Amino acid sequence: MAINTEKLGYILQNFVSNTMDIQGAAIVTPDGLPLAANLPNGMDEERVSAMSAAMLSLGERIGVELVRGTIDRILWKAQTALVS
Repeated sequence: MAINTEKLGYILQNFVSNTMDIQGAAIVTPDGLPLAANLPNGMDEERVSAMSAAMLSLGERIGVELVRGTIDRILWKAQTALVS
């Protein structure tokens, strides 16, 4: 089945613009390829995608090492907001 990246982009745009605490979002393949993204200006979609895949890989390895099973979610939250 083909992935409709245009529709994914539209969904992300609505999600980011209608959620006050969310400043950006991306849908990324496990190997770091961006499928869709809505990121603040100046953010490199490819770099964010690669770093997200690295976080997923590390999270999976931690789950195995700690015998805690598969990842349910990974959440990243900063202390300061991005100022545009």
